[in-house]
Amino acid sequence: MVGAGPGGLMAALTAARAGLEVTCYEARADLRVSGCWLLGWQTQQLLADSGVGFRGRRCRRLRLCDQDLRPLYCLAYPEAEQASVVARQELLEAMRRACLEQGVRLETGVRLRHPPRADVVVGADGCDSIVRRWAGLACLTRRIGDFYRGQLSAGAGLDGPVEVWTRDGRRFGVDPAADGLGLYCTAPNTEPQDWDEYVDSWPCALARRLLGSVDRQAVQRCRCWDVWCHRWAKPPYFLVADAAHGQAPNLGQGANLAIGDGFVLADLLGRHGQLETVGREYQRRRKPLARRFHLLALALAWFSRQGSRPRDCLLRGLDRLDSVKPWVLAQVHFASPGEEGS
Repeated sequence: MVGAGPGGLMAALTAARAGLEVTCYEARADLRVSGCWLLGWQTQQLLADSGVGFRGRRCRRLRLCDQDLRPLYCLAYPEAEQASVVARQELLEAMRRACLEQGVRLETGVRLRHPPRADVVVGADGCDSIVRRWAGLACLTRRIGDFYRGQLSAGAGLDGPVEVWTRDGRRFGVDPAADGLGLYCTAPNTEPQDWDEYVDSWPCALARRLLGSVDRQAVQRCRCWDVWCHRWAKPPYFLVADAAHGQAPNLGQGANLAIGDGFVLADLLGRHGQLETVGREYQRRRKPLARRFHLLALALAWFSRQGSRPRDCLLRGLDRLDSVKPWVLAQVHFASPGEEGS
């Protein structure tokens, strides 16, 4: 495994549980990360079944608001299918512990320059995947902006994630986790020289208050790429998560997709000896789902940038169509690993 994010760790854990010998390489020596992930109930169950324990905070609904915090659109989860918000750091630490307990060899601070000697090489190494280059797999890539990710220890009394769309086309989000808040927001094209001035530029009072309270040194700037590979497998090479289908983080489904990719691929590797068969089945089960989310994320990214009163009025009108909301939730909700091919 090349890459120790959620996709690589899930693949490593599943393969080790199937009796395979696994080494996982991570280029970063400093494994500290900020922010939170939104996990669907199927992903939570998959992690629990795999022996990964973490503290998540259940969320009853997702809310989209304008810059004055007036509701634009709201989606409520069914009681038995509520999502959960978990700190990225906590989940990755829990997954690493589970991997080590299963005998996975984890090497950090290792930047591979040549393919390792292995029967199978899985690229979970992000949008700029070196495994993808080793395999010679063509892909379409496009930079689609930067965003900040941070974390606060204080709570805000929220019952679920809230995202704010401002009229100047920026986004600010709050994810209430078990021990605080995860924050994310649109970053300017160049790093601001004065952080306070950047905070004051936000037209949303909630954004100004929370960004003004965050530890600036703990805020991570993340570059976002749109990546789509037509082929995810060229044995002995396989791609998962952003290495195969990096997308705009507008749906909160990145971790769900990565964990699902890693589980399905490693489960197939543990069950089948023919790598070509594994590659075909893996792509059949995962690509339709990933493509759906990929296109939805692009559409939502474009729509969020159209900062205007007509956009807000349209969303409020759609919010009144309660009969349509189950369909909307089905489109943006993560499907379990057994359902991708349907």
